[in-house]
Amino acid sequence: MDYLLIIPARQDSKGILNKNLQSLDGLSLVGRACITAVTVINILYGKGHRVICSTDSPEIADVALIHGAEAPFLRPAELASDTSSTISVIQHALRKLPDSFDGVLTLQATSPFTAVSDVLKAIHLFETCGDPVVAVCENEHPVEWSMRLDAEQHFKWLFPWANAHQRQLTSPSYRLSGAFYLASPKQIEANGTYFSSAARALVVPHERSLDIDTPFDLELARLLVKSDPSIYKQTS
Repeated sequence: MDYLLIIPARQDSKGILNKNLQSLDGLSLVGRACITAVTVINILYGKGHRVICSTDSPEIADVALIHGAEAPFLRPAELASDTSSTISVIQHALRKLPDSFDGVLTLQATSPFTAVSDVLKAIHLFETCGDPVVAVCENEHPVEWSMRLDAEQHFKWLFPWANAHQRQLTSPSYRLSGAFYLASPKQIEANGTYFSSAARALVVPHERSLDIDTPFDLELARLLVKSDPSIYKQTS
């Protein structure tokens, strides 16, 4: 099976200026993602795989090229705004490329601790079941603790349960990690999303599920690299 690995990396970001070019342990976030993706396709059997960086920034495109990915086009402005969906970016890339692929994997540069083994497990699951695969991680706290607040700051439980205060009685719950998504081009075209009713979850350990969205997240990632290089350093 042939795979297209796409790294979406637009220039602008509300939370962090030039987020995808921010440095983590001497590598930019987009550079780390490119290295991970290239390592994956070098392990996979076959020669029809490609790693593409979809960006509106010539600077990001140059960084992607340095780290072994391709940047065969620049994304149009209408696909590089805060309201642009990831799936529309993927569909644009599929239209621009002449190749045919069996699977399309979106790898987010803002999840810098995604391991090559995580991606390979997702591909194995996809090839085994044929359904879309989405990265998830276990919630830090029981979902029964979730609430909404009204205008007067009164709270309303989203999942009322009499024993919610007893954590040991709650069942594990999961959230999207944001790290990667995998589906076939036909599934993407038919569903317009990776999140079809048939999608399967690939559970990624919590320590590799940090999603960088704020300056705090970025500083936390830098501290984690210093605290345990064996887990967090980019080694490939």
